[in-house]
Amino acid sequence: MRFTQCEEKKRHAVSYPFQMPKVNIVKAASLSGHAGSIYILLSDPQAPNIFYSGSGDGKVIRWDLSDFSKGVVLAQVPSNIFSLLMIPQLDKMLVGQLQGGIHVLDLKEKKEVRHLAYHTQGVFDLQYDAAQNLVLAAGG
Repeated sequence: MRFTQCEEKKRHAVSYPFQMPKVNIVKAASLSGHAGSIYILLSDPQAPNIFYSGSGDGKVIRWDLSDFSKGVVLAQVPSNIFSLLMIPQLDKMLVGQLQGGIHVLDLKEKKEVRHLAYHTQGVFDLQYDAAQNLVLAAGG
């Protein structure tokens, strides 16, 4: 591998040859359902053709890749959604939002069952540790 150095505005940048593999991208469909920017996508671990989106309009929408036209709103929260976490064994989805709230949705009952307020600013990531039955939240 050959390295070259160049000076630009008193900074040194190192570059090296890198071959990016070609990727063929084909537009399969155009989905509509959100009125705000989409910040998070989450695939369903139990159904490979299902995924969820969360956006600035506060909606969580369930999408089916076998029928792109049928987006179903699962929940509406008061502000931007930055993170989603599905816990299939508990039939729950957690929704992290801008003001630090975490909304707990019951997927069977299709409703919010709890609201947690541990952060005062955005919840940007949610993870689940099944061994300890522990939810980890990263935010402000």
